[in-house]
Amino acid sequence: MSKIKSERFTAFTEKHAELYKFIKWNLVGAVGVPVEIGSYYLFAYVFFKSLNASPVIILKDYLEYEGLGFFWAFLLSTALGESVGFVLNRKFTFAADANPALSIFLHFCMVTFSIFATTWVGMEILRISSGMGETIAYYGELAARPISTIAATAWLYPLNRFVVHRKKKPKE
Repeated sequence: MSKIKSERFTAFTEKHAELYKFIKWNLVGAVGVPVEIGSYYLFAYVFFKSLNASPVIILKDYLEYEGLGFFWAFLLSTALGESVGFVLNRKFTFAADANPALSIFLHFCMVTFSIFATTWVGMEILRISSGMGETIAYYGELAARPISTIAATAWLYPLNRFVVHRKKKPKE
């Protein structure tokens, strides 16, 4: 990169530091997606393939899965994707230096909350759209996941930025 472009980039990132962090946070998310999806298929169709014929019932009529292999693949791939995102955001996006154990605990709480909250938002979209006719219900099904994912950004970025990946206050 030429010196002029480098200076412009530095000036932009200094002037718009929060926007630059938000962009980096989204790029880290984009890196985590192929890790999560790729590991899911590897776990589901290679490592746990033999378990896919066994159903898993956690809560009858509510938490039932087609196969135990798919369940473990989903759980482990989500954990792997979140772990990659955690490390990259901690080191590169936010340069956090707060207690790592506390950050891991807070990240776990945030992810758990987010899973339940996005599920609730998505299900509410489905519930509302299902009562509005077949066409609206169809588009509600298509839109539920993207809308709930975008809505999650409203709490995920601030929680990552100000709660999970904090920097220690400098000593005066």
